[in-house]
Amino acid sequence: MELEPIHKSAIGLDVHQKHVTACLIAEQEDGSIHTETLTFGTFKRDRGMCQ
Repeated sequence: MELEPIHKSAIGLDVHQKHVTACLIAEQEDGSIHTETLTFGTFKRDRGMCQ
């Protein structure tokens, strides 16, 4: 059984007291898969980098 994707991209967040990690997986127009992982601190000065 093969699963059909519902969305072409998804983001997951892993939230901890001292940091937040965001993981992106996205299907490109050519069918390849792009992944990206970013980690940010939870202090106010660090959260500004999330934008």
